[in-house]
Amino acid sequence: MRRLLILLLSLVLCACGFELRGTAQLPEYMSQTYVQISPTQRELRDEIHRLLRANDITVVTVAEDAGAILDLSTARLDREIQSVGETARVREFALVYRVSPMLRTPAETTWQRNLELRRDYTFDQQQLVGLAQEEEVLRRDMAREMASLILAELSAAQLQ
Repeated sequence: MRRLLILLLSLVLCACGFELRGTAQLPEYMSQTYVQISPTQRELRDEIHRLLRANDITVVTVAEDAGAILDLSTARLDREIQSVGETARVREFALVYRVSPMLRTPAETTWQRNLELRRDYTFDQQQLVGLAQEEEVLRRDMAREMASLILAELSAAQLQ
């Protein structure tokens, strides 16, 4: 009975399209990649380096040694006001993460996208300490999600 249940569960998961996250299908020339990014984007840099290494990509420290340059220098995280209360105090913010990643080879630019993530959160004057911690957690989570999105977009582009 147990084996039948496991088999049935496996068939259901396969039929719905479920697939374990594997490695990204990145072009061979990315085997040695230089990541160009602002020093202020530490979380995104660390996460993109981790994901590239997990996909057997060597992250080089000198652009001339690279087969590809992943330019993330446009990465920006902005805070936007979403709503204001009756006393003219901000009640809700949005964190907006914008990146226009570009992949360049020594020959030419091969790929570019405009990516954006948005997270809303409320502002409570009574909990200022918690607000800073909440925003920091959101920043880290958004950097992790943006790095995954960049690799997914690169993989989906099926670059040659």
